[in-house]
Amino acid sequence: MNVHTRGWIPHTMIVLITVASVFLAPWNRAMALETGDLTLKQAIAMALEYNQDLKIVDGQVRSSEISRDQNRSDFLPSLSASAGLDYGRNTRTTPSDKTYDSLSASVSSRLNLFKGFEDQASLKKSEYALLSDRDTWSRTRQTVIYNTLAAYLQTLTAKDRIRVAEQNLADNLKQLEQINAFCKAGRRPLTDLYQQQAQTASAQLDLLTAQQDYQVNTMKLKEIIGISVLNPLNVTDSLDDLVGKDITADQVTLIREALDRRPDLYAMQNKMWATDMGVKEASSGYYPTVDLVADLGSSSSSLDDASLSDQWTNDNMDARVGLTVSIPLFDRYMTRNQVSQAKISSQSVRYEYEKLQRKIEVEIGQAYSEYQAAVSKVEVTNLQLTYAAKALESTRQRYESGAATLTELSTAQASYVGAQYNQVEAGLNRVIQAMSLSFYRGDMDGIFQTGDKTL
Repeated sequence: MNVHTRGWIPHTMIVLITVASVFLAPWNRAMALETGDLTLKQAIAMALEYNQDLKIVDGQVRSSEISRDQNRSDFLPSLSASAGLDYGRNTRTTPSDKTYDSLSASVSSRLNLFKGFEDQASLKKSEYALLSDRDTWSRTRQTVIYNTLAAYLQTLTAKDRIRVAEQNLADNLKQLEQINAFCKAGRRPLTDLYQQQAQTASAQLDLLTAQQDYQVNTMKLKEIIGISVLNPLNVTDSLDDLVGKDITADQVTLIREALDRRPDLYAMQNKMWATDMGVKEASSGYYPTVDLVADLGSSSSSLDDASLSDQWTNDNMDARVGLTVSIPLFDRYMTRNQVSQAKISSQSVRYEYEKLQRKIEVEIGQAYSEYQAAVSKVEVTNLQLTYAAKALESTRQRYESGAATLTELSTAQASYVGAQYNQVEAGLNRVIQAMSLSFYRGDMDGIFQTGDKTL
């Protein structure tokens, strides 16, 4: 895979991202929180640890695992034991009152042999639901990584705008000093000095705006990571260290790949199969239920003249094994209504599945179009910057020789600064659009260009 770089666009995202998961050590994250300096790999690691959305979905997965395990346990027999100790006074068997005590104990077990296939359907339903939640977790994880990457790049870009604004202010101050000297020498009118002073003040305002944008983007990055905005944070990587991945596949291929690998589409598919099992589960009410029942118990009483051993083992021992059959005759249409509702739910999920497929196609189509436009904009802004730099240099020389006005010089300076901003924006947009296309395709490895599947 070839990566084309122009202007500010960097040369290797690979070096930065290759270890983005392998070396996401706890001490690295702790140091980032303590010092405030944050690299991209640290930002991703912290987001995967602290992001609340990912924690919520992780809890849903654990809950589904418990439900699955419970449905497995439904195939096991139930076992219960009971015991009782009584004290009393008997006046019916003897003329005088007689105090007695009695002891009883029993063990019972029940095993369902047939329940209209409800147990099997419930188990399959919970298994599909668990798979769906796991796929949802995978997509949420991808989303967290993608959002962190995008927010980090936005913050880096805001930081780069500060660099451009600082350079612009420095150029204006230098030009102000030069014009001031020209005015003192009588080579330029005072209006040029006043105009340059206003231009310098405007450059100062641009710098303040750029600094404010950086603070805002920093807070957004903290929010996505899942940490408090009170934590210090300073992005330390450079835009020159990052590069977007070239997309060479055509739109049709990208759509097919997305439909084949998107975790959220798999999650919807498993949800659809779970609702199918829900129909089968609801239909179990039409069938009889058969249970195997076993009981074993015994008792003893002080009123009995037999020994305690004889009472427990011979006289009062009771054991039975049997089958119980329950046949539904009329349940007030409960089963019929439950089946109808389950079928409606199943059909609704199928519509959601089809809707998600169409949404993925639109996402890929839009992202593909935006990526192609972003690549073209990079080429145009590179040319724009080159020509603006030449125009500024030429106009500055003409101004110094008295052949150009300050208005012409200010216009050329503004065009050059605007071209710098445009190049920064176009470069960032190209990287983000390349990442977006990989994200919508469900291929996070494509974002990093490393083949590292641990992310």
